[in-house]
Amino acid sequence: WNSQSSSKSEPQVGAASQEDTWTTSAGTESFEIVDDESDVAFTRFMGRYGQLVNVSSLILSSMVFPYLMRKVGLRYTLRLFPTLLLLVNVIAFVALPGNLPVLVASLSFLKAMTYSIHDPSTEILYLPTAPAVKFQAKFWIDVVGSRIAKALGSSINTLAGGVQRSIRVSSAPSLCTAIALWLGCFRV
Repeated sequence: WNSQSSSKSEPQVGAASQEDTWTTSAGTESFEIVDDESDVAFTRFMGRYGQLVNVSSLILSSMVFPYLMRKVGLRYTLRLFPTLLLLVNVIAFVALPGNLPVLVASLSFLKAMTYSIHDPSTEILYLPTAPAVKFQAKFWIDVVGSRIAKALGSSINTLAGGVQRSIRVSSAPSLCTAIALWLGCFRV
């Protein structure tokens, strides 16, 4: 790939757009790079979201997870995530529906809980199992189950259309799933 600027002058920093020409063995392609404010705002938002999730996860995994394992044990630590999932769903979709900051904070908290408390405690369950059983169980849970759940969630969001409608439409399946997980967790 050879990149050649279409103009002889240096590109200006902060310019709204710039055309570049890329030369390949198949020919020349021209495209325009557009610096859109919404892209910058989205990138900034995702960066802050990632910081919030990762800092929260670090604090929870280094301080809260060891405390929970020592004081309440594995059984109650495993029950914590479905309980908080149900609580967050009720807050985000029933008590304060359509409140975007509450939804973002809820998702950040749940993702941090997943990384720092739920995933490590479920991994502890695999310790006493034989390697062949562990391999098969992890395959079905991590690969098949995870992909089906993500595909189902993406389908619901795609069918919903826009963000506001997606929040309204996805609240029922999310709340039903949280209730089912919570009931299943306390029956075992």
